[in-house]
Amino acid sequence: MILLAAFLVFAAFTLYHSISSSLTPSDLIKMERAEKVVVSGRVENLKREDGLFSFYISDGNSRIRAVYDKEIQGEEVIATGDWENGTLYVRELLSKCHTDYRGG
Repeated sequence: MILLAAFLVFAAFTLYHSISSSLTPSDLIKMERAEKVVVSGRVENLKREDGLFSFYISDGNSRIRAVYDKEIQGEEVIATGDWENGTLYVRELLSKCHTDYRGG
């Protein structure tokens, strides 16, 4: 029981830290290049191209192109990846499903 409580506290802390330290697409487009950035926003124009999922992450003001090698579920995401040449190469993705975020 104690291990479960400790895990839940750790998970909540990690989720809060991920959300609170994330950048918006408007923040990211000001950068030329960045590694291991966390970006949050809404998924737009999701397409499958050459085995990858291509989409845009929008904050309502700006949007960035992103690519990911797994299926994306949900309309809002927190994506971790590398920003290079105007594209976010996503390594990890959390999709918002109703009231929580789930890894994908």
